Amino acid sequence: VDCVWLERAKDVKNMVDGRTWRDMKCYPNEVFLCTTVNANPIQSIEGPAKIIAPDEWKRLQKKIEDGGDPVFVCRRALVVKASSKKRGAKKGSNMS
Repeated sequence: VDCVWLERAKDVKNMVDGRTWRDMKCYPNEVFLCTTVNANPIQSIEGPAKIIAPDEWKRLQKKIEDGGDPVFVCRRALVVKASSKKRGAKKGSNMS
């Protein structure tokens, strides 16, 4: 199965420079839609994740933070730029 990934904020922190990270002001449980796509065996998929829009997140934030199943908010994408010298993301501002 080809999968498009959502990255948690703590993982994105390692992909951008320090100033960009400070300016991002991430929500709790925010995830970022990434441009990375790769193939995974269907058996490795554990199940769906609940991703909601920012407006719904703001409306339900108190209820979400009180517990229950994990709920994530996605309001931006992370564009990963491949580096010719090493594999992975280039440092810098790559938020859209």
